[in-house]
Amino acid sequence: MFLSRGKLGLASLLLLAVLLLTVSPSQAGVIAENFDNNEYNKNLWYKFEEGLGSSSSVINNRLEITLPQSSGGTRYQGGVGSNFTLVGDFDMVVDFDLLTWPANNEAQIGLTIDQANDFSIFRRSRGVNEGGGGEIYFTMIKGQMTQVAASGASGKLRMTRTGNTMAGSYWNGAAWQLVGSFTDPSLGLATSVNLNLNRDTPFSGPIVKGAFDNIQLTYDQINYERGGNPGAALQLLLD
Repeated sequence: MFLSRGKLGLASLLLLAVLLLTVSPSQAGVIAENFDNNEYNKNLWYKFEEGLGSSSSVINNRLEITLPQSSGGTRYQGGVGSNFTLVGDFDMVVDFDLLTWPANNEAQIGLTIDQANDFSIFRRSRGVNEGGGGEIYFTMIKGQMTQVAASGASGKLRMTRTGNTMAGSYWNGAAWQLVGSFTDPSLGLATSVNLNLNRDTPFSGPIVKGAFDNIQLTYDQINYERGGNPGAALQLLLD
């Protein structure tokens, strides 16, 4: 039943909400997030922080994340995650900058899927107890770690899924360089994605700060299971 001013009655709104949340997934497309005008698409992404003193802020037309000095025992992180899940093949690329990055700081910045330890591609500053320190790119896929040496204060990271194969790469200035890949049936499941700067619980280190920009995500199929675009569509009807 319709109310005055063209608004929907409560029962109709509830029915519409259910329909929107179970709508057929969108097919093949591209998502671009540049944080221009210090804004981001809240229908697609949510910000998160963990650990006292961690911060995630969209400023300077990018996402800037700061982790406090820490002595280990607590996980510190910040970033953005997706309000959607991806089905089928996808290709995700992001730029990163290391704004405050002391040597051997035991923090890492990069991309992951939502299945814990199933896939990550990171730039890491190793502690001195990790083979003497230094900078690396690494993938962690189904508990298997592959690493290569890294340098520079900025770069690009990429994660791709083709069928049941996940792969992580970095841009060397001329071409994508594969760090690691792995094939497993579980890697083909629907998944959300996120990008973050973190320092895990076993590690300690000084204040660090990093930034992300220019997310480019090409996908086969997307589901707004976490209340992304359907919620926005419902709000349009309410306004």
